[in-house]
Amino acid sequence: MYLNKMNTIHALTALAAGLLAASASLWGQETPFSNTLHTTCSGILVDSGLSAGDYAAGEDATMYLCAETVEDYFVLDPLVVSLGLGDTLRVYDGSAAEGAPLWTWTSNPGDAMLSSIQSSVPGGCLTLHFTSDATDHGNFAFEMSCTDECDVATATVAFAEGNQGCEGADFLAAANVMVPDGVTWEVTGWLIDGELDAEHASPIAVLQFDSAGVHELGVQLMLGGEVTCTQAVAFPDLVQIAPAPTFSPSTLAPTACPGVPVELTAELTPGTYPGAFQSYVDELTQVPDDQSQCLNYEQTLASGSDFIITDAASEISAVPIAFEHSFMGDLTISLQCPNGQSMTLHEQGGGGTFLGEPVDVDVWPDTPGVAYDYAWSPSATNGTWAENAGGTLPPGTYEATGNWSNLNGCPVDGTWTLEICDSWGSDNGFVFGWGLTFEESVVQALDWTNPPVLDATCSGLYWTDSGNVTHCEGESLTFFETEVFSLTVWDSWGCAWSEDVVFTAQTTGCTDPSALNFNPTAACEDGSCTYMQPTCDFLDAPEWADLDFGWYPPEPTGAVLGESTSFDWVLHAPDTLLDEGNPQNIPLAYYVATLSHDAAGLEADWSTTELYPEENMPVCVHWTGTPLAADTFDVQVTLQPYVTVFGIDVAVTPSVYTQQIIVAGSGSIQPGCTYAAAINFNPAANDDDGSCLFTGDSSCAMDGNLDGWVNTSDLLLLLGEFGLGCD
Repeated sequence: MYLNKMNTIHALTALAAGLLAASASLWGQETPFSNTLHTTCSGILVDSGLSAGDYAAGEDATMYLCAETVEDYFVLDPLVVSLGLGDTLRVYDGSAAEGAPLWTWTSNPGDAMLSSIQSSVPGGCLTLHFTSDATDHGNFAFEMSCTDECDVATATVAFAEGNQGCEGADFLAAANVMVPDGVTWEVTGWLIDGELDAEHASPIAVLQFDSAGVHELGVQLMLGGEVTCTQAVAFPDLVQIAPAPTFSPSTLAPTACPGVPVELTAELTPGTYPGAFQSYVDELTQVPDDQSQCLNYEQTLASGSDFIITDAASEISAVPIAFEHSFMGDLTISLQCPNGQSMTLHEQGGGGTFLGEPVDVDVWPDTPGVAYDYAWSPSATNGTWAENAGGTLPPGTYEATGNWSNLNGCPVDGTWTLEICDSWGSDNGFVFGWGLTFEESVVQALDWTNPPVLDATCSGLYWTDSGNVTHCEGESLTFFETEVFSLTVWDSWGCAWSEDVVFTAQTTGCTDPSALNFNPTAACEDGSCTYMQPTCDFLDAPEWADLDFGWYPPEPTGAVLGESTSFDWVLHAPDTLLDEGNPQNIPLAYYVATLSHDAAGLEADWSTTELYPEENMPVCVHWTGTPLAADTFDVQVTLQPYVTVFGIDVAVTPSVYTQQIIVAGSGSIQPGCTYAAAINFNPAANDDDGSCLFTGDSSCAMDGNLDGWVNTSDLLLLLGEFGLGCD
C-alpha cells in the first residue's frame, strides 16, 4: 500500500524503454485485463486489446492480482499507461475495491509519475478496477512480480524497568532497529500480540496492557528504498504483565456510624495470571483452495527456558482453533513443533460437514463466514471431527486423529506451526485464530514463571487519609463525618494499585420502627428512641387503642404521711358502646364523670365533668397535696355514658373504675410538733422534735410560766407534773 514516485524524466525513460523492449518473448507472457483472480509472480498485465490494440469502449472490470506464495509481496510496475479522456484505472491494496485507492490513472499525464505499487502484506493482493467511457480508447501494460525485499530489518527492544509490568499501568519500551546500508526506516506503530497500535508511531513508546499474562511486542516499520513497503518485526523478548486485583464494593464504599470504631478491612480478589503460555494468535487467514500449497500458520513461543516435552498427552492441554470451512473432508490439519516433529489433528474424513458457518459460494473474492470455537485435546473422549461428522460440527473439544506421543521430545520454545491443507478444489474456509495451551506442570517448570502475589503486610496494604497518614489492615478508626481514603495494595512484582475509599458517616437517629420517633432514614441508633407510655405525656398516642380500659398506672400509688406529693393518673375508657346484637359498636356521645375519694390532704385536678371520647379520652388526672392519714384509700370514678338516639341523648349503663392510694405512716418516723395545744401542732408528726410553739409572747418552748425566762420556776412546774399520764 506504499508508492514510490520517480521524477518525470525517469518516468518517460522507463516508458520509452518499455515500449522499445516489447520483444516477442516479453509480450508473449501477456495476461489480458478481465474480471478474474490471477495468482502469479511474473508476466505482463495488458489491457483487453492486448499489445496489438486498444481496450474497448464501455468496459467496467475488476481484477484481483495475488502473490503465489504467502511469504512474498505482490508488485505491479507500470510500463505503459495511456488512457482516453473519461477513462479511469484504480489500484487498491487487498482483495477488494474498497477504501482509498493506492493510485489512480486518468488521461492526465501527471498520473504517470509512478514507479511501482506493492501489496502491504506478504501473500497479499492488489485489486484493479478499470472503466472506459463510450468514446476515446487507450492502452496500458504492467509488469507483475513478487518480492521478499521487506524482510530486511531486525530489531531489539529495551525496557525501562525490566520486562515485568502492571495491568493498566504505563510501560516504557524502546526499539532498536537495524537495516542494511541505504535503507531508511520509520516506526509506524507498535505491535502488541500481533495487533497494531498506530497511536505509538515512535521508536520509544509508553504502552499500556489491558490484560495480564505474557505478551509479544514488536514494531511495524515503513522501509524506504526503490520499493517502499512495510515490515512487521517481532522482538525476541516477551513482556509479563501482573493482573490487577478486584476491590469489593463494600471495601470501596464502607459505612460508619459516627463515633463508633470501624475496623479497616480490605476485601480483595487477586487477579488471574494466565501462566506462561496460554498462547493464541488471531489474525484472519484464508486457507488456500489450492492443492499445490498449504496454509502454514505460525506462532513463536519464547520463554527463555530449555523445557522439553516428555509426555505430550499429559503436558499439552489443548490446541484451540476458531475456524470455518464448507467441506470438512477437504482438509488435513497437523501441528508441527519447533524441531520439526508433528502430529495429525484431522485427516480428511467427514465429507461435506460444515465447520462453523461458512459462506458456501465460490465467487471471488471469498468472504469469511462465522467461525466456531473448536479444540483438540489429549483429555477429550468424544471422538474425532470425522467421527462427529454430519450437518455442522458443533463447537467444542474433540480427539485428535494422530498420536500425541509424536510430540514427545519437542522443545516448548520456538516456532509452532498449524498446517492446513485443502486437498480438493472448490469450497473454502478461513482461520480466525489458533492457540496452544500447556498444563500447569509445564507452566510452573518454565524458568521465568513467577506469578505475582499480593502483599498483605502493612507495607503492602494500607489506607492513606486526607492528612497523608497511613493506617494498616485491622486498625480501628472513628468517624464523625464522611472521609475519603486511598487504599493501596502492592504485589511481589512491585505493582501498586490504588482506589479511593469513601467512608460514609451514616445518619443517626431512632432506628426502631416501633418507636414513636422512628427515623426511616437513620442507619445508626443514637439511643433517642421514645416509646409510648400510658401516662399523661402520650394522651394522643394511637397505642391506647390496644390497651385495656381503666386507670394507668394500674398499680396503686404510694405516698408518705405528712410528705408533700404529686402524681398523675390516666383514665382510659371506651369511646363506643358494645351492642351484642349489632356487628358494629355504637359511638358514645359523652360521659358525665364523678370522682370520689377519702384520702385526706390529697386533691385531684378534676375540672371536667363532661368527657367527650373523641376530645378528652384518655383523660389526665393530676394529684397534689400532703396526706394527713396513713391508710389505703379507694379512689372511684363513675362514668355515665350517653348515646344519641334520633337526636336525643340517652343514658346507658354507667362504668365504675376504682384505683387506690396507699399512704405509709404506721411504723414510720415523722418528726414535728406533737402537742395538740401548740400553735404549730403537726397531726402527721409522730416524733416530737421540740419545735412546738404555744400562745404568749415567749419564744421558748420550756418557758412554762411565760415570764420570758427558763429558770427555777419553770423547773418546779415541770417537776410538779412529772409522772402524770398524757392524753
